[in-house]
Amino acid sequence: MATTIFPLTTAVLQQQAREAAEQGVPLEEAHAHLAHDSTLREQFDGFYRAALQAEVA
Repeated sequence: MATTIFPLTTAVLQQQAREAAEQGVPLEEAHAHLAHDSTLREQFDGFYRAALQAEVA
């Protein structure tokens, strides 16, 4: 649902997660700025993991 309501936020999270993964920033550090919002943090974590998997593939 957040994807349809906040597409810009989702795109920004996806970009930030991809950049953090590419730069080798640990996940805990990369999503620290989202500590106040568990929904955004979960989305970020998913994007981060997907970016890591894309690098391996």
